[in-house]
Amino acid sequence: NYTARTQFFQTKHGKPLVGGVLSRVSERRVKAIRSHAMLDALIRLSEGQPLKPGTADVLVADAPQFLARANVGYVVIDHTRASPALVDFAIRTLNLNELESDGPFVLYRPVLLRSQNHSELVR
Repeated sequence: NYTARTQFFQTKHGKPLVGGVLSRVSERRVKAIRSHAMLDALIRLSEGQPLKPGTADVLVADAPQFLARANVGYVVIDHTRASPALVDFAIRTLNLNELESDGPFVLYRPVLLRSQNHSELVR
């Protein structure tokens, strides 16, 4: 489901994308990506696989740190391609607030949350 538009937008905003299509990726790189619990959950849901019980609860607690580490500013979801389970997980776990929509494309921004130690705001 990859389009050249996806690659263009990645270069336009200067941030790496989480998601998309990869080819010729080494097993070592796949293992490294899947070792990150949040990315693994997003991949599993993108593939139509269920999450293990309790996984979503753990990831909700880690979401502020994940968003800060990954420098996530916005999330775009194509509702014609993302499963309802994936959309629900992303919105709930990453605490996404809908900003705009254009057809099936919906732009979200993570709501600012306090970090675990409450000394700083993260998005």
